[in-house]
Amino acid sequence: MDYQEILSEKDRYWLNIIQECRASGKSDFQWLQENNIAAPTFYYHVKQLRKKACEIPSRNGSCKNEVQEVVPLIIEDDEGASQTLLETVPDNAVAVRLTVHGISVEISTGATQEIIQNTLSALRFLC
Repeated sequence: MDYQEILSEKDRYWLNIIQECRASGKSDFQWLQENNIAAPTFYYHVKQLRKKACEIPSRNGSCKNEVQEVVPLIIEDDEGASQTLLETVPDNAVAVRLTVHGISVEISTGATQEIIQNTLSALRFLC
């Protein structure tokens, strides 16, 4: 379509600028820097010309040519994994070992919440 007939002189000017930029083979950013054109001004005119149904060439640069790699994600059942782990660790195995000011405390894997709370309270009192 010949936009020259229906566009204002200012619109024709910006359409030519945009076409020059996109035909240069450079990224918009690089071309705009080399030609001392502010990016917000440039993209404002791109938007305005699109609103007027002008055909704007697509951007240059590597972004459109990047290949997205698809990687499979395997999710295992957490319940089964934790159950297996619990079955292999004996109840008397040491889960936590604390040494504070020469006092050593070991808490086994079979310790209840009450035992852990009482132990930490006693340590707080002593330290």
